[in-house]
Amino acid sequence: MITFRNLGTLGRFGNQLFQYAGVRLYAELNGFSWALPAWSGDAIFTLPQHHPGIRTLGLPTVQLSDMTATGWRERLLRPFGLWRRGSMGALWTHPHDNINLYGYLQDDSSLEKLREHRNRVRAWFAYQPRIDKALREATAGRSPWVALHIRRGDLVQRGIAVPIERYLELLPTIRGTRSVFIASDDPGVIAACAAHSPFTVHPARIDAPAWAIDFWMLHHADAILAGGSTFSWWAAYLGSADYYAPPLTHQWPDGYQPTLTHRTP
Repeated sequence: MITFRNLGTLGRFGNQLFQYAGVRLYAELNGFSWALPAWSGDAIFTLPQHHPGIRTLGLPTVQLSDMTATGWRERLLRPFGLWRRGSMGALWTHPHDNINLYGYLQDDSSLEKLREHRNRVRAWFAYQPRIDKALREATAGRSPWVALHIRRGDLVQRGIAVPIERYLELLPTIRGTRSVFIASDDPGVIAACAAHSPFTVHPARIDAPAWAIDFWMLHHADAILAGGSTFSWWAAYLGSADYYAPPLTHQWPDGYQPTLTHRTP
């Protein structure tokens, strides 16, 4: 049995997609069973409900190499052999069953497996029919579109937000005659991009969070101009858009000047 007991609480939707997909892929390709707690994806995708209950409480935790912090759980459980450090690279080389994973699953080995098995992973994340139908109706006549994902908020605070100017410099060469959609947590972004007449989507009779609408719009775009977050990376990975972004990272090196470069998610 493979699980990730912190799914739904360690990071937001993009991080949770890495955790869900990484755990499930590791389990299924190695012939292990898996069970995961409720998470954000349950609200929008048609996923099997393999919730762990009490079956995974006694499983030892492997803290992955992309999670470096030392917490009280590790200090408490390590002396009893219930917590150890490891990496997904080592686990893929020498698979272990009956463990709880803890980390971000965004290391090179995890990314390599996601790319290798992209069609398999894509098939897991089918939208619930009510959501897909409502958004297709709401965007009738708008297709095709170019989507900008301009996340500010915490990325500005952490110093890894791409300046809006980089999007506006690239957009005219990418857009052509296509519509423009903007997903952003900053209301001022729409005004800054007003010259491109971005459209908004307000589907009627849809019970879904605003971030889910943004994700669907990015997923179904012809091209995505993004800031390098996991949210837009996954939208591009699951879709077929041309993807322009800086590297997927939690921290830029000193002196890095972000640019939107065509990439393969």
